[in-house]
Amino acid sequence: MRSIAIILFATIITVFQGCTGNDEECAPCNTPPQPFMFNIVNDETNKNIFSEGELKSSDIEIINTDDNKKIEDKFIFIDGNNLNYIQIPFIGWKTEKVNLMFKVKDKEIFMLFVDAERLTEDCCTFTRYNKVEIKGAKYEQGKNNVYTIKTDKF
Repeated sequence: MRSIAIILFATIITVFQGCTGNDEECAPCNTPPQPFMFNIVNDETNKNIFSEGELKSSDIEIINTDDNKKIEDKFIFIDGNNLNYIQIPFIGWKTEKVNLMFKVKDKEIFMLFVDAERLTEDCCTFTRYNKVEIKGAKYEQGKNNVYTIKTDKF
């Protein structure tokens, strides 16, 4: 029993030891990019514009301004627990610059620019956001890439 505990301990130490810089000596790891989350609120009431029930997720239009194509199948509307957040999970899986326009009921709410860089260091792949800009609206950045966007359009 004691030898099993020693082997288990040695295995755990080896797994958590990390990389030494030599690709043959380390286990690869991949950290996915942190998705962007947007909570769009009325500037006066601070209530989410989708929570009142007048606006629906189908009213959201997100356009890649580099090619003017809609990205309707690439965003997620999170309505559980009455959050009503828009999640953008696709940015940062590769090195890229992204320009998006967010519209609700044909009204432009804000523009998003992201300069994402996919890097590999010490056998681990991760994303670094070099620059994130939100234009056309007041906003606050919260924890975990949740941005509260304030609008007076609804």
